[in-house]
Amino acid sequence: MGANKMQQRALQILNSAAQQTGSSLEQMSERQKAVALHDFVRSIPFGFNPRFEESLPEETLFWNKGHCTPKSRLLVSLLLATGIEARMHFVNINNDVLHKATSLPIPRVITHSYTEVKFQDSADWLKVDSYVIDPPKFQRAQEQNENDIRLGSLDPRVAGAGRYGIRAVGATNTWDGTQNAFSQLDDRSPKGVLFDFVDSSVLGLGFIVYGI
Repeated sequence: MGANKMQQRALQILNSAAQQTGSSLEQMSERQKAVALHDFVRSIPFGFNPRFEESLPEETLFWNKGHCTPKSRLLVSLLLATGIEARMHFVNINNDVLHKATSLPIPRVITHSYTEVKFQDSADWLKVDSYVIDPPKFQRAQEQNENDIRLGSLDPRVAGAGRYGIRAVGATNTWDGTQNAFSQLDDRSPKGVLFDFVDSSVLGLGFIVYGI
């Protein structure tokens, strides 16, 4: 999908979001636009489409399915098409968060990607992956994690602990455009991060590694 088509897609998403709130595109702030794009990408079901890590934004839209790397790539593309500064960030972490989330074989160390966004009124990059898990799956995962914690089979005190696709403590699938928001990455401790790489290109590094 070329830049013009991605820009058109972003405008469709933003106009729809504006109509739902009874406002207009012109009335939306930069942060409101970013949140609307975040929520659109979040609505795409979590999963592994046939293109896997190589899935381009238009392919993720076509298959209506993606995991962290395709959905991050799509969100960054939509943000950039809207004129909002964004980039992908990759970290290698252990695979605990994907336990019971997929039937695919998973290596012990996996590469996770999330999105960094910078608004014109701030010098800070906000970090988000709260769009990776779609709302129905997120709700089920929260309930399952809470049940495992009650049964004593999951220790929420351990940094990086989580199952069913989300972290055990502090996971969120909402973002208000003012702070970091994570559903998968556990940012409580850097000890679980084994590799750290920022990529400002839309394609990102993720197509050569195993992402979540």
